[in-house]
Amino acid sequence: MQNIYIHGSHDKKTVSIHTKNIEIQAAMAFGTGHHSTTKSCISIYLNLIKKRYFFNNILDIGCGTGVLSIVASKISKARITAIDKDETAIETTKHNFFKNHISFKSKVLKSSSFNNIHLQKFGKFDLIFANILFLPLKNMVKEVQKNLMSDGLIILSGISFNQAIKIEEIYSGHRFKKIDSFNEDNWMTLVMKKF
Repeated sequence: MQNIYIHGSHDKKTVSIHTKNIEIQAAMAFGTGHHSTTKSCISIYLNLIKKRYFFNNILDIGCGTGVLSIVASKISKARITAIDKDETAIETTKHNFFKNHISFKSKVLKSSSFNNIHLQKFGKFDLIFANILFLPLKNMVKEVQKNLMSDGLIILSGISFNQAIKIEEIYSGHRFKKIDSFNEDNWMTLVMKKF
Protein backbone atom coordinates (compact mmCIF):
# COMPACT_ATOMS: atom_id res chain seq x y z
CA MET A 1 0.00 0.00 0.00
CA GLN A 2 1.94 3.00 -1.38
CA ASN A 3 4.62 3.79 1.21
CA ILE A 4 2.49 2.75 4.19
CA TYR A 5 3.82 -0.06 6.37
CA ILE A 6 1.54 -1.19 9.20
CA HIS A 7 3.23 -3.41 11.78
CA GLY A 8 3.10 -4.62 15.37
CA SER A 9 5.82 -3.88 17.93
CA HIS A 10 7.39 -7.30 17.17
CA ASP A 11 8.08 -6.12 13.57
CA LYS A 12 9.93 -2.90 14.46
CA LYS A 13 13.19 -4.24 13.02
CA THR A 14 11.63 -4.63 9.57
CA VAL A 15 10.65 -0.96 9.09
CA SER A 16 12.21 1.13 6.33
CA ILE A 17 13.05 4.82 6.25
CA HIS A 18 11.36 4.90 2.82
CA THR A 19 7.89 4.13 4.19
CA LYS A 20 5.45 5.79 6.57
CA ASN A 21 5.62 3.30 9.41
CA ILE A 22 2.56 2.80 11.59
CA GLU A 23 2.76 0.68 14.71
CA ILE A 24 -0.60 -0.84 15.66
CA GLN A 25 -1.27 -2.88 18.75
CA ALA A 26 -4.70 -4.39 18.21
CA ALA A 27 -5.18 -5.78 21.75
CA MET A 28 -8.94 -6.37 22.05
CA ALA A 29 -9.98 -3.74 19.47
CA PHE A 30 -10.75 -4.38 15.80
CA GLY A 31 -8.29 -3.26 13.15
CA THR A 32 -4.73 -4.34 12.47
CA GLY A 33 -4.83 -2.71 9.05
CA HIS A 34 -4.70 -6.02 7.22
CA HIS A 35 -8.42 -6.79 6.75
CA SER A 36 -9.81 -6.22 3.24
CA THR A 37 -12.17 -3.45 4.40
CA THR A 38 -9.38 -1.50 6.11
CA LYS A 39 -6.98 -1.98 3.18
CA SER A 40 -9.72 -0.76 0.82
CA CYS A 41 -10.34 2.37 2.92
CA ILE A 42 -6.61 3.13 2.98
CA SER A 43 -6.23 2.53 -0.79
CA ILE A 44 -9.19 4.78 -1.57
CA TYR A 45 -7.92 7.49 0.80
CA LEU A 46 -4.44 7.43 -0.77
CA ASN A 47 -6.02 7.55 -4.22
CA LEU A 48 -8.07 10.63 -3.23
CA ILE A 49 -4.89 12.34 -2.00
CA LYS A 50 -3.19 11.44 -5.30
CA LYS A 51 -6.11 13.07 -7.13
CA ARG A 52 -5.34 16.24 -5.12
CA TYR A 53 -8.23 16.09 -2.69
CA PHE A 54 -7.34 18.08 0.40
CA PHE A 55 -8.88 17.44 3.84
CA ASN A 56 -8.75 19.65 6.94
CA ASN A 57 -11.18 17.97 9.32
CA ILE A 58 -11.55 14.17 9.29
CA LEU A 59 -13.85 11.97 11.39
CA ASP A 60 -13.22 8.23 11.90
CA ILE A 61 -16.42 6.53 13.08
CA GLY A 62 -15.91 3.15 14.78
CA CYS A 63 -12.17 3.75 14.92
CA GLY A 64 -11.24 0.39 16.52
CA THR A 65 -7.45 0.61 16.87
CA GLY A 66 -7.33 4.02 15.16
CA VAL A 67 -5.49 2.69 12.11
CA LEU A 68 -7.43 4.80 9.55
CA SER A 69 -7.00 7.93 11.68
CA ILE A 70 -3.28 7.30 11.99
CA VAL A 71 -2.84 6.75 8.23
CA ALA A 72 -4.77 9.99 7.52
CA SER A 73 -2.67 11.89 10.06
CA LYS A 74 0.60 10.59 8.60
CA ILE A 75 -0.41 11.57 5.05
CA SER A 76 -2.06 14.96 5.66
CA LYS A 77 -2.07 17.85 8.13
CA ALA A 78 -5.78 17.37 8.87
CA ARG A 79 -7.24 17.40 12.35
CA ILE A 80 -8.48 13.88 13.09
CA THR A 81 -11.33 12.97 15.42
CA ALA A 82 -11.56 9.24 16.15
CA ILE A 83 -14.71 7.91 17.82
CA ASP A 84 -15.90 4.51 18.99
CA LYS A 85 -18.59 3.34 21.41
CA ASP A 86 -16.30 0.67 22.87
CA GLU A 87 -14.06 1.66 25.81
CA THR A 88 -11.34 -0.84 24.81
CA ALA A 89 -11.22 0.65 21.32
CA ILE A 90 -10.90 4.16 22.78
CA GLU A 91 -8.01 3.15 25.06
CA THR A 92 -6.33 1.21 22.24
CA THR A 93 -6.63 4.16 19.84
CA LYS A 94 -5.23 6.58 22.43
CA HIS A 95 -2.28 4.22 22.97
CA ASN A 96 -1.71 3.90 19.21
CA PHE A 97 -1.95 7.69 18.73
CA PHE A 98 0.75 8.12 21.37
CA LYS A 99 2.96 5.38 19.89
CA ASN A 100 2.70 6.94 16.42
CA HIS A 101 3.23 10.55 17.54
CA ILE A 102 -0.15 11.77 16.29
CA SER A 103 -0.66 15.53 16.59
CA PHE A 104 -2.13 16.88 19.83
CA LYS A 105 -4.88 18.58 17.77
CA SER A 106 -6.31 15.13 16.95
CA LYS A 107 -8.78 13.70 19.47
CA VAL A 108 -10.18 10.33 20.54
CA LEU A 109 -13.73 10.39 21.94
CA LYS A 110 -16.17 7.79 23.20
CA SER A 111 -19.29 8.15 21.10
CA SER A 112 -21.96 6.07 19.44
CA SER A 113 -22.37 7.74 16.06
CA PHE A 114 -22.64 11.54 16.56
CA ASN A 115 -24.02 11.65 20.11
CA ASN A 116 -20.94 13.09 21.88
CA ILE A 117 -21.57 16.83 22.42
CA HIS A 118 -17.84 17.57 21.99
CA LEU A 119 -18.11 16.64 18.28
CA GLN A 120 -19.99 19.90 17.66
CA LYS A 121 -16.86 21.86 18.68
CA PHE A 122 -15.00 20.57 15.65
CA GLY A 123 -17.49 21.92 13.09
CA LYS A 124 -18.47 20.05 9.97
CA PHE A 125 -16.16 17.39 8.59
CA ASP A 126 -14.84 17.25 5.03
CA LEU A 127 -14.09 13.49 5.17
CA ILE A 128 -15.65 10.72 7.22
CA PHE A 129 -14.33 7.16 7.47
CA ALA A 130 -17.05 4.68 8.44
CA ASN A 131 -15.67 1.14 8.29
CA ILE A 132 -18.37 -0.47 10.41
CA LEU A 133 -21.49 -2.55 9.61
CA PHE A 134 -24.57 -2.24 7.41
CA LEU A 135 -27.13 -1.33 10.10
CA PRO A 136 -25.21 1.54 11.72
CA LEU A 137 -24.24 2.86 8.26
CA LYS A 138 -27.93 2.84 7.30
CA ASN A 139 -29.12 4.39 10.57
CA MET A 140 -26.66 7.28 10.67
CA VAL A 141 -27.32 8.71 7.18
CA LYS A 142 -29.23 11.79 8.47
CA GLU A 143 -26.52 12.56 11.03
CA VAL A 144 -23.82 12.15 8.39
CA GLN A 145 -25.73 14.51 6.10
CA LYS A 146 -25.95 17.09 8.91
CA ASN A 147 -22.28 16.83 9.98
CA LEU A 148 -20.55 16.64 6.59
CA MET A 149 -19.65 19.78 4.62
CA SER A 150 -21.11 20.36 1.17
CA ASP A 151 -18.89 18.48 -1.30
CA GLY A 152 -17.55 16.45 1.65
CA LEU A 153 -16.87 12.74 1.25
CA ILE A 154 -17.74 9.66 3.26
CA ILE A 155 -15.91 6.35 2.81
CA LEU A 156 -18.36 3.57 3.70
CA SER A 157 -17.00 0.09 4.29
CA GLY A 158 -17.66 -3.19 6.11
CA ILE A 159 -20.48 -4.22 3.76
CA SER A 160 -21.18 -6.93 1.21
CA PHE A 161 -21.97 -6.28 -2.46
CA ASN A 162 -25.75 -6.55 -1.88
CA GLN A 163 -25.57 -4.34 1.20
CA ALA A 164 -23.56 -1.79 -0.78
CA ILE A 165 -26.39 -1.50 -3.33
CA LYS A 166 -28.85 -0.73 -0.51
CA ILE A 167 -26.46 1.71 1.21
CA GLU A 168 -25.90 3.56 -2.07
CA GLU A 169 -29.69 3.89 -2.54
CA ILE A 170 -30.17 5.15 1.03
CA TYR A 171 -27.39 7.74 0.81
CA SER A 172 -28.47 8.81 -2.69
CA GLY A 173 -31.87 9.65 -1.16
CA HIS A 174 -30.11 12.07 1.22
CA ARG A 175 -28.18 14.17 -1.34
CA PHE A 176 -25.17 11.89 -1.80
CA LYS A 177 -23.68 10.59 -5.02
CA LYS A 178 -21.28 7.67 -5.45
CA ILE A 179 -17.97 8.81 -6.92
CA ASP A 180 -15.95 5.63 -6.43
CA SER A 181 -16.14 2.05 -5.18
CA PHE A 182 -13.76 -0.79 -4.45
CA ASN A 183 -14.44 -4.52 -4.20
CA GLU A 184 -12.04 -6.90 -2.48
CA ASP A 185 -12.69 -10.42 -1.14
CA ASN A 186 -16.49 -9.88 -1.44
CA TRP A 187 -16.29 -6.71 0.70
CA MET A 188 -17.41 -3.41 -0.82
CA THR A 189 -16.19 0.09 -0.04
CA LEU A 190 -18.08 3.10 -1.38
CA VAL A 191 -17.08 6.75 -1.63
CA MET A 192 -20.12 9.05 -1.50
CA LYS A 193 -20.02 12.82 -2.03
CA LYS A 194 -22.52 15.19 -0.42
CA PHE A 195 -24.18 17.70 -2.76
